[in-house]
Amino acid sequence: MPAWISGIGTVLTVIVALCGKAISDWIRRPKIEIDCPRNSVQCKEKKEPLASNDGTSEIRIRVRICNSGKRSANDSSLYVDTIYTKREAEDSYVKREFTPIQLRDYQSLKLDKILPNLMYYIDVISIKRYDEMTESGEESKSKQFYKAYLLGDGRKEFLGKGSFIIPLKFYSSSVTHNAYFKIYWNNDTLIDEPKSLDYRLLSKKEFDNLVK
Repeated sequence: MPAWISGIGTVLTVIVALCGKAISDWIRRPKIEIDCPRNSVQCKEKKEPLASNDGTSEIRIRVRICNSGKRSANDSSLYVDTIYTKREAEDSYVKREFTPIQLRDYQSLKLDKILPNLMYYIDVISIKRYDEMTESGEESKSKQFYKAYLLGDGRKEFLGKGSFIIPLKFYSSSVTHNAYFKIYWNNDTLIDEPKSLDYRLLSKKEFDNLVK
């Protein structure tokens, strides 16, 4: 065998030895996907009141996280620190930033490890009753409305009614991922119809076009 062929073989062996683990890690890396399918009962839960027969008392909207890679995504978290809001009478979205809120799963637990090929359901929005004092003549009365809230960190961030775009920021020790969740809520009663309640994920291009 010519010396130059043997030399190439030696060089390739060294390269594989040095880069093989890095290549293997890249191939087997976590691959995070975030979605919110309308036909998933886990992504939209209708909660019933505990002590009455008044029907649905709250609607929870969740996103679904799946890791389609070969390795776990460790030290994982899903954050929101910005919301874009457009009220019914407004023409464009208004940006609002706040202290980051870490979203939790349907059991109110923080994310930690996203294992391959498992589904994780994360609470994003609660549509729940909001009592507001209204004036009627000389009397003040409490009137019930249903408003949207952002959930996370054991607290609720008031949104109200309108169209909302919520950038979701996923972090882990090995991978990051961004998603753009859009929800529309515009009713004073808890009606689950597309004209009152609609939600989906946006592509990056759609997001950029809407908030520019």
